[in-house]
This record gives sequence, C-alpha cells and structure tokens, in this order.
Amino acid sequence: MAEGHAAECALTDKNLVDISKCIGNGWEFLAVCLKISQAQIEQIKADHRESMQQQIYYMLLKWRNTEGCNALMTSLLDKMIKVPGVTIDWNALQEIFGPVVDNGKCHEVPGTPASPMATTTLCPGTPAS
Repeated sequence: MAEGHAAECALTDKNLVDISKCIGNGWEFLAVCLKISQAQIEQIKADHRESMQQQIYYMLLKWRNTEGCNALMTSLLDKMIKVPGVTIDWNALQEIFGPVVDNGKCHEVPGTPASPMATTTLCPGTPAS
C-alpha cells in the first residue's frame, strides 16, 4: 500500500493529543528522556500554565518536530516504558491504540479507525534493562 510508508512516519497531531491525555504527573522526566532541555521544558510550562495536558502535548510536539520521521510510536513507547517517575495510563493508551503494552512487553497496534497508523509492532528489538 502506498500510504504504508507515510503511516509509519511521524505521529500525527491527533495521535499526540490522544497520547497527551494518557500522560500525567512527572511528564518532565519523559521530556528529558526525549532530549528536551530543561530550558525548553520551563518555556513550555510558562507558555501553557493553564493546562498540564497542553504542556504534555507541546512537549510531544516539540519532540516530534525535532525527530521528524524518526518520531515513531515505537520510539515514544520505548521511552515511556523505561522512564521512571512518570504517570502513564496504559489502559487508556490501549483503548485508543489497541493492545500497546502489557506488563512492559510490547504488542501490535492494529490500524483501527481510532488509530490512523498501519499495523506495526511496537518496541522491536527493545534491549533488556
């Protein structure tokens, strides 16, 4: 399918909104893991004081814009699994994207109407901690 490559490319704005709803307290630890500087984190917090979800969305947007086509769901989930101190609602993530992660093990994300992504295996080759 011609769109297959595009579907494997960077996450969409809608994907980032959906993911931002599943991340909570401690999102700054994830930001650092995504190579966002402390100054950039503080700027995001200052620009979007009214809503932690907006802060998280703009953090994810900054990461996606920096990474370009390397900003894949697999890469983000790999970081989310490994970063300590961040609250992540894995159940909500699974409701949005299908079976994503179960007890730290990666599964497949089906291409469903809720997810414009083609079926892709998450976290392939994730090294053991």
